[in-house]
Amino acid sequence: MNFIALIQMVNTKTLIIIVFNLLFVAACSSQDVFYLDSNLPGLIPRIYAPGILSLPDRCEHGLAIRNNGHEHYFGFDGKRDWTYKGLACIRKGENNMLTCDTLNITDKIERKNNAIIGGEPYFSSDNQTMYFVAGYPTDIYQVRIDKNGKWGEPTKLDSSVNSNGSEWYPVIAPDNCLYFSREGVIHKAELINGTYRKVSKLEAAFNYDCGDQVFSKNMDYVIFSSPRKGGFGNNNLYIALKKDNGKWTDGINMGTKINTEGFELAPYISPDNKYLFFTRRDKYSNASTSDIYWVGLNIVSTIKCNYKKQLDSE
Repeated sequence: MNFIALIQMVNTKTLIIIVFNLLFVAACSSQDVFYLDSNLPGLIPRIYAPGILSLPDRCEHGLAIRNNGHEHYFGFDGKRDWTYKGLACIRKGENNMLTCDTLNITDKIERKNNAIIGGEPYFSSDNQTMYFVAGYPTDIYQVRIDKNGKWGEPTKLDSSVNSNGSEWYPVIAPDNCLYFSREGVIHKAELINGTYRKVSKLEAAFNYDCGDQVFSKNMDYVIFSSPRKGGFGNNNLYIALKKDNGKWTDGINMGTKINTEGFELAPYISPDNKYLFFTRRDKYSNASTSDIYWVGLNIVSTIKCNYKKQLDSE
């Protein structure tokens, strides 16, 4: 992709203005999704939007796409210590111009010590509410966007969801429930009278030593991250399939095309259900790289086929 990029540093905030000579729009059946990268992936993951979103001198973590790709939200981390430093958004405006800036919605959240500023964004099904984590122990917050496109003041979910411990990776699944992890176990909160409450552990064979869960549009599989034994590195991505009887399989490692000796986490399925995004970080401390990757979602079909062959041979 040919583009002209101007980068200006303003204190701790970065403004990136990119004018595209080539506009790439990926079409799907119900909507057009704008991606920041025309180098489409197949079954081998690629760094997403290198030089635009994934920068060599910055650690990115977690991606959530809003407004048909016209807004890309992500977190950025520390290299020396793995602490979420804040949230940023790349927006597509007129004349294919992109602007990127750090969000200030977390500025008024009270932080103690070196607490997390904000990370792990995810959107409600109507794209009007963003969920993220902040503080330490981490809590889940929500913030709504107004008709003018401005985010309001974030509010912390009540004690029905947030505990004295840490809650991580809030996700609104297609069943409209809020899923998150606590102490290595995925929990589910139901929406009752406009509020998420009635929290319970997800009953599933794979639900141990895991987190960073994301569900398919039909809720027939879930992708999650785990440091469990038997993987290829410090933290791998796994997939669990829903059986005909409604129960879940145990976690199936997504293989060496996805996983490395480092950390793979924060999976996210694109709005058009064509791509899987995830974060790959090489080391916990003193990291050299932490970038957003993407891969064709048809990799799931390949894994399903191999799993079925394995069952048939047993």
